[in-house]
Amino acid sequence: MTTDLEVAIAAATAGADIVRDRFGGAFLTEYKGRSDPVTEVDRAAEQAVI
Repeated sequence: MTTDLEVAIAAATAGADIVRDRFGGAFLTEYKGRSDPVTEVDRAAEQAVI
């Protein structure tokens, strides 16, 4: 049986792997609001976590 902690660790690891792989590279940045940037890496990491 998978514990809540194991699920949380797996989700965090999945998101971190994406960010780590893209660190230092080029990526698209969009703005959700006037001063609220979001990158394609942010969106990919979020999808991996959820």
